[in-house]
Amino acid sequence: MSKKKMPNIYVQQYQKFEKEPKQNQYLIIILIVVIILAIVALGYHYRDLWTKKPQQIITIVPKETLSVYYPAGFSKLVEKKIDIKNALSDKEKGDLIIKSLKSLKSIPETLTLNDLVVDSDNIMYLNFSKDIAEGKISPMAEILKTFSIVNSFLGSFRNANKVQFLVEGQPSYTLNGTVYTYKPIEFNKDLLED
Repeated sequence: MSKKKMPNIYVQQYQKFEKEPKQNQYLIIILIVVIILAIVALGYHYRDLWTKKPQQIITIVPKETLSVYYPAGFSKLVEKKIDIKNALSDKEKGDLIIKSLKSLKSIPETLTLNDLVVDSDNIMYLNFSKDIAEGKISPMAEILKTFSIVNSFLGSFRNANKVQFLVEGQPSYTLNGTVYTYKPIEFNKDLLED
């Protein structure tokens, strides 16, 4: 068999095909080098992610302190601090003060706080159930009961400077005959324990 010579057109295409792989090889090598350099640069840039622990997010819940004053002994009031969440409404804070005073035996167990409001003159109106004025107690016990309520609310609500007692929505001249409660009452420092 004799060898046939390839037509000239095929020879040119074959030679062209042989040259292209070398150019393609250079392009692939350059592309690989660029990719490796990009990975190294990204690794250097984000190296902290692998070497440091992720930061923890700490949520700080604001707290507020209520001051509850209760009788200690025969003629003095003692302060007790209660930490609460800052998101409580005024009524919820008032109910918490009343609950605390009940647990400390400063006020009757049946007493309920119907409502509380602070007006533009910074007077806090406390509307209690009629249980606040029921029962016979000594004059000193009435003084301590009255000022444990007054001091607790004024010590806990900084926007009020006087307390006006209301019984079932009406002002009362006195709760048990000793302390005049028809006008607003101020914080009493004289009854605090030294």
